[in-house]
Amino acid sequence: MVRKYVHHNKKERPNSLSISLGSVKDSFEYLKQLCNDKSVELLQTIEVNEDNKIDVIFWTEDFPELIGISHFIKDKNGYISFRLDFSETTL
Repeated sequence: MVRKYVHHNKKERPNSLSISLGSVKDSFEYLKQLCNDKSVELLQTIEVNEDNKIDVIFWTEDFPELIGISHFIKDKNGYISFRLDFSETTL
């Protein structure tokens, strides 16, 4: 499931996607692995403008709890990479 993310202050977060996966009953380590696997998969298809970034927000499917955010960036050489951030998790 993919949905638009609305930040806590009710303003839309630009350049973002939301993906639901896993369950609140899954271990946090398992959920982190799911986020990593999906981020690696997205590297094949995601389009990022140079010097821009796209945030992919990961939520649990059954009850929407924030797992983490994957920050995708494109460098000057056209290489796209991501960094996972779990510091805002609500689990």
